[in-house]
Formats: sequence, structure tokens, C-alpha cells
Amino acid sequence: MTFIRCTFFPCLLLTFTGNRLWAAENDTIYLRNGQVFVGEFVKVKEGRFEFDINDGGLVKIKYDKVKSLKAVSHTYRITTTTRKIYFGQLQGDSEDGYIKVSSGDSVVFLNFRSIAEIEFFDKVSLRTINGYLSAGYSYTRSSNIGRLNLDALISLELRKWEMSLSYTSIITYSDSIWSRDREILSYNQYYFLNASYQLGALFNYQRNIELGLARRFQEGLGLRYKMINRINVKAWLVSGFMMNQEKNLEGEKFPLRVEWPVSVSIDLFQFSKPELSLNIRQTVFVSLSQIGRIRQDGDIRLNWEMINDLYLTLHFYHNYDSKPVGLNSRKLDYGTVIGLKYDLGKY
Repeated sequence: MTFIRCTFFPCLLLTFTGNRLWAAENDTIYLRNGQVFVGEFVKVKEGRFEFDINDGGLVKIKYDKVKSLKAVSHTYRITTTTRKIYFGQLQGDSEDGYIKVSSGDSVVFLNFRSIAEIEFFDKVSLRTINGYLSAGYSYTRSSNIGRLNLDALISLELRKWEMSLSYTSIITYSDSIWSRDREILSYNQYYFLNASYQLGALFNYQRNIELGLARRFQEGLGLRYKMINRINVKAWLVSGFMMNQEKNLEGEKFPLRVEWPVSVSIDLFQFSKPELSLNIRQTVFVSLSQIGRIRQDGDIRLNWEMINDLYLTLHFYHNYDSKPVGLNSRKLDYGTVIGLKYDLGKY
């Protein structure tokens, strides 16, 4: 018992006091107007610093309003506009608009304008989680038709990995019957080879009544190249190969098919009022199993931030298949969706 009292209770006391010391470790952000905030630095994304103020909640500050920053409560991954990646903690520099990134004996000085993104990695679990949820609904009594639109994303980032799960659907209600007209479920997992290239595993599920598609499962590998990584513009190019298993609405199943995808993604941001973002995704699939078959999936999203983390969204989508699997099905499907989007932020 004496040994237990001499070892267990001091360890227990050290655990609780260590937690207090951990919690007492604060970050500091200095603004050009003289304001100073103390709390936890979260990240830099889309040209804004996100800072969780002690007893004040999360604030988003434009990068040109920040004079200096000290962030030592976490280890951070800093990605620059010149496609370089640094890991470490952030110390404010005496020169306005610069920060010092320190990792062990290594020290690097960076200008705020050269920083594209900063993400923190929790010291225990090394993870960050982000996401959003968007929804819209319309109904007309004269036709007795309702339409529900759902759009959701959740992503997890580690030191060398990035994983995302997304879901998009359009569900129609008519004559007491619910119909899943369009569904897309995607899971992507990328490994960072360097600041420019990531190797990924891609998994998709699709359903499209207009094209006669009951379901399509896709699995493949892809290489993603970050073409542009600036404060207000980001662009990616992805290519690789995908394997398809398809079934049409008539119940006919088709043999395994291989496609070559080429995808371009562009994100544009405007930080002045009104605060807008434009997201463009265009993917072309060239079939290697069916000569002459070409498919295209495209999305264009315009987001207007009305209040913090709440957006009004306008979504235009289109899907094209030169040889649809459904009998007498259309080759082109397109539509427009208006809804509200809530940014789930960091967990």
C-alpha cells in the first residue's frame, strides 16, 4: 500500500496538473489595428485565419488584417504558394507580416502572402476534421411534386494523409411515392508524396434515373497534381484509372469495364463583401473497354456567406453518357439546385 500511495497518487496529480498546464498553453494573434487575441489558433484556409478566442468563440480574420502570430499549442502543416510544405510551431517575427516556423533546430521565415494553407495536427491524435451540410426543398401543390436536395462532406487530415467522404442526392416525392432520382457517394483517400503530388484511392457509387442507371460502383487509383495553390485560387488535376460495375433500371448487369478519368477542380474566393466562393469540378471518363464511349460529370457551385458559416448556395450539375446503359435513356442530365449550406468547421 505504501508503494501504491507513493506512485499512484503522485502520477494522478501529475496527470491533472499536466492537463491544466496543457490547457494553459495559449496562442496569440496580433492585428494591424492593435487588437490582440489570446486562445487557440486553428488554421489558415481560403485567405482567412481562424482563431478560437478564450471565452469568445471562433473568429475568422482576413490575412491582410494580421500583423503577427504565435501558435505553439499544436504542430502545424504549412503549405506555401510555391508548393513547399513545412511542419512545426509558429513564432511571431519582429518584421510585420512574417512568421517564424520552428521545428527542432530548423527555423524558416515566411511572409503571410506566401502561405496558402495552415492546418494543425493535434499532439495526441494528429487529426483535424472538417465538413459541411447543405439542403434544399421545394414543393408545388398543383402538381403534388416535392423535391429534396442533400449535399454533405466530411474530411479528415493527417500529417501525410487526406480522406474525404461526400454525398449528394436528389429525392422526388410524387403521388405518395419517394424516388431516388440522383445519388452520388464518394470516398477518396490521398497520400502526400510531396507538396505538388498526392497518390489516391478512389471509390464512387452513382445512381441516375434520367440516364437509366440503377447503380454504378467505381474503384480505382489516381494521381492528383496541385496546379495552383494561392490564397484566392486553387486548382487540381487528377488522372488514373477506374473499374466500373454497372446495372440499368431494367435489371441488366454489365461486365467489368475500365475507364480513364481526367478531372479538373478549381476553387475561387472573394474576400471582400459580398464574400463569395466558386467551386468548379469537371471530369471526363474515356472508356477503355467500350470503344467510343465517353462520359462527363460536372458540378459548379456558387456560395455566398450570409452570416458566419451559413451560406446561400447555387448548384448547377450535368451528367453526359454517349452510350447510356438504360434502354431508350437520355444521354444528358442536368439541373439547378438552390439551398442553404452550413460549414461544420473543426471538431
